[in-house]
Amino acid sequence: ALRALAERARQASDKGDHREAVRLIERATGLHDAPEHRRVETELRAKKKAWEEENFARLSGEARALLGQRKWEDAHTTYRNAFEYKQDEQAGRECGFAEAMAAGEGSARRGDHGAAELHFRKALAVGVDPSHAQERLNAVRVRTVMITIVKVEVSPLKKNEQAWDGSLKSSVVGDLLK
Repeated sequence: ALRALAERARQASDKGDHREAVRLIERATGLHDAPEHRRVETELRAKKKAWEEENFARLSGEARALLGQRKWEDAHTTYRNAFEYKQDEQAGRECGFAEAMAAGEGSARRGDHGAAELHFRKALAVGVDPSHAQERLNAVRVRTVMITIVKVEVSPLKKNEQAWDGSLKSSVVGDLLK
């Protein structure tokens, strides 16, 4: 049984299934603690670590490319997949940025500019791409606007059949409300 588990572990490792290989060798070492098995276990653990590093590097590279293309949701999902293999501080910040930008864009599409502003502020605070986050924040920021009406011309005519004209004064507003 021990040799069969070791052989299955080698086969799994050769196929790139390092998680399964380590699981099998751990089971085998539980049956027998021979030095050969410890060596195989160490070798398989090293292969598994290299495989995890390789997959993390590939996925985080894809996620960075998606960030550059401003495909926020795809970048966020790809980073989450990369974290199955390894945790990384910089990739974590980039993932948080992508998540905030995706949420901000979604809120902006729905017309919820207040929520979009909060999400873009969060993305700006992460500091991954502050110029783009600031640009999007500026685009959705709710601003107070003051409008001064200088002249109003209304058709049809007033009740007295006179045209509406002249500057807007309180008497005109009063006439409009009659």
